[in-house]
Amino acid sequence: MSPHEEHPSAAKQHTKRKVSLLFILLFGCVGYSSILYMMANIVQDWRQDRQAAAATRAVDYPWLYYPISEESKQALCAALSLPPEHAVCRANREVMFGETSKTLREVFPEKKTTFSQVEERLSSFPRIKEVTYDLDGNMNSFRYVFRLTEHEGACTVLQISLEDLETVERIYGSHYDSLGGAGPTECWGQSAQEEIHPPPVTPTPPSNQQSDN
Repeated sequence: MSPHEEHPSAAKQHTKRKVSLLFILLFGCVGYSSILYMMANIVQDWRQDRQAAAATRAVDYPWLYYPISEESKQALCAALSLPPEHAVCRANREVMFGETSKTLREVFPEKKTTFSQVEERLSSFPRIKEVTYDLDGNMNSFRYVFRLTEHEGACTVLQISLEDLETVERIYGSHYDSLGGAGPTECWGQSAQEEIHPPPVTPTPPSNQQSDN
């Protein structure tokens, strides 16, 4: 046998190794492809679930996804005496509900504005007054809830100071709790009673001073 000729058994073993290696590569590719396929299906299912959830929220809470109407824009701009070039008032510019609360805070600085000042401007919009009391009949929450747009369920809340029952401490709008929890806050209809949660006894504003008696 020539030195350059390979022994038949060695050649056979070499061929077997090649075949084994090919099978390993083939199974590896098949396994890798299966993993990729399963991952793609998982991602697709996740996307579909998110799209379905978003579609449901869009139906239940349209103010999260759709701009307010041009009529609502102009009514608010007129009430607040805003110029046409203001971001909220520009013609044909889409304005989301969340921008209305920001605009109110610009016009009515929190903790520097009285409700009387707000009422002068927003008297044409429907609102309710919500007051809550503790078990002793002391007021523990006071706010006005306005409906400024055509979106049912979208409300703008003015939290009133319990110290003087007049200063606007905070202005905020309906939102969706993306972390779960309490979920979206909503506005009541125009037919809601002016005062909710009537007190068990005659209410008195909280006082920081103790009686001398």
